[in-house]
Amino acid sequence: MLPIHDNRGRVTAFIGRKHPTDTNPAAPKYVNSPTTDLFRKADLPYDLTTKTMGKLRGGADLVLVEGPMDAQAINTAAAANGLHLVALAPLGTALTAAQLATIDDIAPLAERRVIVAFDNDTAGITASRNALDLLATAAVTNPDTITLPAGQDPAQVLANQGPDALAAILTERHPLAELIINDITRHWLDRISPGGWGIEEAFHALQEAAPIVARLPEPERNRHGERLATAIGYDPFTVLDTIERHVPYRAELFGQLQLPRPPTLRSGTNDQGDPTVANANGGPDLTDAMTRLAQLVLQLEQPVDASEETSHRSQADMRRGARTDPGPEISM
Repeated sequence: MLPIHDNRGRVTAFIGRKHPTDTNPAAPKYVNSPTTDLFRKADLPYDLTTKTMGKLRGGADLVLVEGPMDAQAINTAAAANGLHLVALAPLGTALTAAQLATIDDIAPLAERRVIVAFDNDTAGITASRNALDLLATAAVTNPDTITLPAGQDPAQVLANQGPDALAAILTERHPLAELIINDITRHWLDRISPGGWGIEEAFHALQEAAPIVARLPEPERNRHGERLATAIGYDPFTVLDTIERHVPYRAELFGQLQLPRPPTLRSGTNDQGDPTVANANGGPDLTDAMTRLAQLVLQLEQPVDASEETSHRSQADMRRGARTDPGPEISM
């Protein structure tokens, strides 16, 4: 039985783990206290103690693991080996956006390295993929992961090999996106029948991986795009172009009306000498034109003086009455 703390370090609930000798497959691995006014398991990660929150505020890296016992194991190994990191875990559920928001309120996620250390199995990779998407939304652009021994979680590594072995694993990090992309390409390429060309499978691998790669920073997009092209046998420019089509467009607002700045063209060539491309890329001509448009709209929104409006109407009437030619006569 382990205590659950809120973001102020107060104990608000408890979580219990099934005994390792319990072989009943129907028994849940973890059981939480019921939902109350003070506790919702979807909002709180495990191990938000005053000590761990203090470390996070002091700049410690964050390790996300699957279960409370894994968090305990990593925090024990980190303390024994002087690693400046803190491990937290969901409370018997998949990682949620609300749990990340709770952590971010304590210490901004974007100001530290985030390591996802889920189990090295199919369920763990699926959970890692969900975590990558949630972290990207929380402005963590390039989280890391570690490689655990097959069939073992951090708690088992600590029990079998000791804190030094677990600490060594924690220092050997690689991008989480790399794990996800490798899993996607392996899934599709393994479906190629003997003697098959693999054209359809490579296409599906690209379509599934491209939106994931597109959310990474540009240098990482290019690196993973080249790796993906090599894995599926595609031309790198085709792969990078497909990835760029999924890059989220975040409009930069400018001017008095806060109009969105035009997006830049996706081009692999140097078209600086082409005025059409220069203007489409938000060059001086287009920017000036949009600025003039904003000024014109502001002028049109200003109230018109009554005497000035009457003068304009009189001039219009005079222009309409100035024509004396009745025009051509049309006979029936």
